[in-house]
Parts: sequence; C-alpha cells; structure tokens
Amino acid sequence: MSALETLARNLRVALYATNLTAAELSVKAGVGKIEVVRILRLKGNPRLATLEALSTALGLSVSNLLSEEGAPICTLAEQRMLLAITPPYHQAALLALYMRLNGDLRQV
Repeated sequence: MSALETLARNLRVALYATNLTAAELSVKAGVGKIEVVRILRLKGNPRLATLEALSTALGLSVSNLLSEEGAPICTLAEQRMLLAITPPYHQAALLALYMRLNGDLRQV
C-alpha cells in the first residue's frame, strides 16, 4: 500500500470516527476542501503543513495519519479525557493500551 493510500484510508477512518464530512474537516483545519477530496481520491500530494493542519483538526498526530496500522479510534482529546477520569491505580494499564493501539503517546 502506498503512503497516499494509507493516508486516504486513515483519513476516512478518522472522518467516520469524528462524524465529520470532508467539507467540515477542511473548514476546521483551515485547508481547501479540494485538498481533502484529492487526498481521499488518491490524487493529491499534500504538503506537510496540510497534514499537520488535518491531524490537529482531527485530534491526531501526523504519524497516526501515515501509520500502516491505521488511525486510532479514540482521538488524543478523548484519550486525555479518559486518562483524567481514570483512577490512578488503572492509569498504567490505560497508558499501555494507548501504546498498543496508537504507538504514539507524546501528546497524551
């Protein structure tokens, strides 16, 4: 699978998980709708700034969008909220689960 195919797949998963349309994401990220649609249709060659804007709008990291393992089901904001309400004695287990699912805990 090419990097663009992986990006498009992960972007579709993230859009579904956040219940956003491509148009809504483009507004939230401050990028053109055409850019988002081109990525989804495997026609684009997005700049790093575009990937950063999209990932920030989705609450993910750029590495999540480009990961062969896929975008996480739970956004970083949701992870932070879950971690905040988890009793301290369960936080280590929750962090281990995030590590297995996302592989990227820098922003949690």
